[in-house]
Amino acid sequence: MARLWPRYEDKVPSRAPIILGINQKKYKTICIYLKKSSDVLDFFEGKGCKVFYISKRKFFRTFNLLIVWKLVRILKEQNVDILHCHKHQAAIYGAIAAKIAGGPVVLSHVHGLNRTRSRRRKLINSFVLKKLNKILTVGEVVRNDVLKNNHKNRLAAWEKEQIF
Repeated sequence: MARLWPRYEDKVPSRAPIILGINQKKYKTICIYLKKSSDVLDFFEGKGCKVFYISKRKFFRTFNLLIVWKLVRILKEQNVDILHCHKHQAAIYGAIAAKIAGGPVVLSHVHGLNRTRSRRRKLINSFVLKKLNKILTVGEVVRNDVLKNNHKNRLAAWEKEQIF
């Protein structure tokens, strides 16, 4: 299983107990960051987890195909079966890379409300949502927000089975 985040920011993540609590004899967990925004040792790396940083750039606003190819390489080399993407940018890159890599299951984790603010994001979602196996939300209100703010036809099949 791989966890994918948009950037490493030198914070102890709230999900640390969950990730570290996974049976490491049964499941190998790796952490991947699209960007590295700090030179401080990553919390998970300090606990012995394998950590990958795809780019040393702190920010990139436009789509970067090189990031996709680097992520594809990691997914293949690490034999990833499940890719758990946190936040929108990670979900975009993760969904595309997983498709190219030959199909790890892709989970997208939505952490808050109003994540589909613009027409641009709605357009992007209309392509990306089809590539995700599951969307995880932090609660029922966020689930309803995802359903309400994305194209209804694309999400109709997901409403009961794939958005949790």
